[in-house]
Amino acid sequence: MPELPYVAVPKYMAERARRALSREDLLARNAKVRREEDMVLFPVRDVRRACSVLEELGVPYEAGEAEFERTVEHRSVEDVLEDSLGWSVPVPYDVIGDVAVVQIPDELRGHEREVGRAIMKVHRRVRAVFERGPVRGIFRVRDLRRIAGKGPAMTEHREHGCRFRVDLARCYFNPRLATERRLLAEDVVKEGSTVLDLFAGVGPITVILKRFVPSVDVTACELNPVAYRYLLKNLRLNRVKARAFLGDAREVSRLVGKFDYVIMNVPKMAHRFVETAVRCVRPEGRLIYYRIVPNAEEAFEELRRKIDRPVELESHREVKPYSPEESLYRLVVRVH
Repeated sequence: MPELPYVAVPKYMAERARRALSREDLLARNAKVRREEDMVLFPVRDVRRACSVLEELGVPYEAGEAEFERTVEHRSVEDVLEDSLGWSVPVPYDVIGDVAVVQIPDELRGHEREVGRAIMKVHRRVRAVFERGPVRGIFRVRDLRRIAGKGPAMTEHREHGCRFRVDLARCYFNPRLATERRLLAEDVVKEGSTVLDLFAGVGPITVILKRFVPSVDVTACELNPVAYRYLLKNLRLNRVKARAFLGDAREVSRLVGKFDYVIMNVPKMAHRFVETAVRCVRPEGRLIYYRIVPNAEEAFEELRRKIDRPVELESHREVKPYSPEESLYRLVVRVH
């Protein structure tokens, strides 16, 4: 039997604790819960985060390591498809709250329903699966078509202890940037600074910044009226205080003042808004510039050519691959 970290809670609080740990995806997979006298031991994936969740709930707990009996392992989507179709190919998909969004490989065209059912079989909490199409228009909204399950594409997603309500059919949201949002807060933005989230969407960067760096003063701007309504909901839901503006970034930028950091998280269009962002940067402030390019140096040169003030590349990070030739990069650029 494997030895795993655990949190132990009183039996009378066990169901409340289990639900909270499950919502945060902290329960260890393939390990059975243990019961000892008046305590219930939950094997967890991240004991520090699990303790933090229980503290927020006010649930008394103990933490440690112990042996846990294995359960029957969950099969992958590819395994389920191999059973139902007789062959299998990799299936890229994201689970966002109780909704899954999947890219159907060409080899599985005509078997969309089987793919959706396979995802729901592996992920029991998923109630609906949507095939994703291209991102369209100035609002960056993705075409979606339901292929399994019931209900709309509205859901509530959890990330780093925060809750985000979103309608995936009417707003842009990328769960794969969760780590980047946390690292942005932990490694880049300093305590007590002012931040402009120039393309805020439903508010993931704004909310995560305030959670990890509570002393920052954040202003958010969003053009999509539906995303803006969800931005306001998510600020209230997470008890975050931030200014939020609905409108075109080029117009809003003339009204909001100067900031220590201006975040430009719209990788395919960021180069069109450099002048707007520079207008909002304080002397010696930073642009946080996201761009899909072959390398960070190319993105910096593109940015430098558009700014008529001296600039300095302080740091860069490859966030994730985008294609065989390009990646999404984050650049932190100081504007003198």
